[in-house]
Amino acid sequence: MSQKTILLIGLSLSKLDLLDTFQSVNHRLLAYITQEDGTSFTDQTQDREIEAHHTLGAWLKDVDVIIPLISANDSADHATVMQTYQRITLALQAFQEPQQAPPLQPCWIDTVDPDASSPELREMYESLGGVHGKIHNLYKAFSLQPAPMIAADQHYRAILHNDANQSDPWFLELLSSQVAILTGCTYALANHGANFKKLLGDPALGEDMLGAVREGDLENSNLFNAKQSAFLKFGEKLTLCPDHMDQTDIDDLRITGATDTEILEAVQAIACFSYWTRFINGLGIQLGDETIGRLDL
Repeated sequence: MSQKTILLIGLSLSKLDLLDTFQSVNHRLLAYITQEDGTSFTDQTQDREIEAHHTLGAWLKDVDVIIPLISANDSADHATVMQTYQRITLALQAFQEPQQAPPLQPCWIDTVDPDASSPELREMYESLGGVHGKIHNLYKAFSLQPAPMIAADQHYRAILHNDANQSDPWFLELLSSQVAILTGCTYALANHGANFKKLLGDPALGEDMLGAVREGDLENSNLFNAKQSAFLKFGEKLTLCPDHMDQTDIDDLRITGATDTEILEAVQAIACFSYWTRFINGLGIQLGDETIGRLDL
């Protein structure tokens, strides 16, 4: 049997006895250790000849197998481990070579081009900004059943582009970008990551914030205040583990000074982009020769 590089996620002091199972075979063992696990725990992994890593990086390209270690009957541990598993899985993809060239079609199903569309569909395309036969691939993906197209677009604009929002527009775009990161949606992240950085007004700071979201470093006081960190943690949980939400999640936001209106706006943005990223990923919608981000910023 050839040697495999195994990455263990969720390793803790209470799970150290599980290492005997893996160390009985000739495999290279890695562990992703969060800051909460502490220095003493890292020392014990070194004693057992396990390579411990505290940040995500190029070392991920060597990983062959990822194994999440979950405590039985511990829902909090399950949620934490699976959130970490999702972050690492997405980060791992960034270091892998593409398996095939992206498809030339707008998405994986048939679409109707503007020049072949019915008068009704052409009118919808034109209302969404299609010019000279060009329309975003996102909207082409609706073309076989276009009835929801306008309403879906208006829904997201009413959430993010509402002048009456209490939340900062850039922060709602960050929450939307977080959903795109957590769900591995390149299309949504390209567009709304660009909008976020434009609205923030500081592209370098914006890239640092997006990097922290990718790493799960949501309590970085150099980038986020307490309320922003709380909303990002809330957004991560709602995106990855919606079945674990409860009243305490709302209470934790209120403690940081968040108003109920801000909470509603955040949930609307997160839920809206949970729909869009699954629509995009489910149909394999590709970035075309379209303009990235909003033109009015």
